[in-house]
Amino acid sequence: MVTKYCEIFPGDYSGASDKTMFFGNSASVPSSFQRRWLRRLLWVGAGMILLAAMVGTKAKNFIAESGGGEPAETRAKIKTLQLILEARRLVDGHYPSQEAGLESLLPSGSDVKGRERAAARLKDAWERKIRYRIPGEHRRESYDLFSLGPDGLEGTEDDITNW
Repeated sequence: MVTKYCEIFPGDYSGASDKTMFFGNSASVPSSFQRRWLRRLLWVGAGMILLAAMVGTKAKNFIAESGGGEPAETRAKIKTLQLILEARRLVDGHYPSQEAGLESLLPSGSDVKGRERAAARLKDAWERKIRYRIPGEHRRESYDLFSLGPDGLEGTEDDITNW
């Protein structure tokens, strides 16, 4: 190939190979090793994109099968409140009283926006307050923490509870 090129365009091409003839400096031409790794990298990237799409679809289906996002969101809030209440018990030696309620968990101070954000955590997905009862009717040794669920009625099957 080099000889054909030399015949058409005369000049000094000593030490030139086919790659340097058409691509310039041989350092700019990827070696077979580099091409192999680039191909592998592209395949791994494509696999990661496919895996992310599959996981996203499965997560969406799982949330839809579990009754939508609202019950799952409320369950997560109740679990978080349980952890906060346990931490409060470890620090103070007791749970907040019925009178103080979950509002006693809100930060004190003049940061109004911070209090509003924290107060939103005390509401379920249907914008109703999460109920706190101490001593609990179902968990007599500690407290009951529950949401009235989508229907807003206590004691129905759709209530989300910590017992």
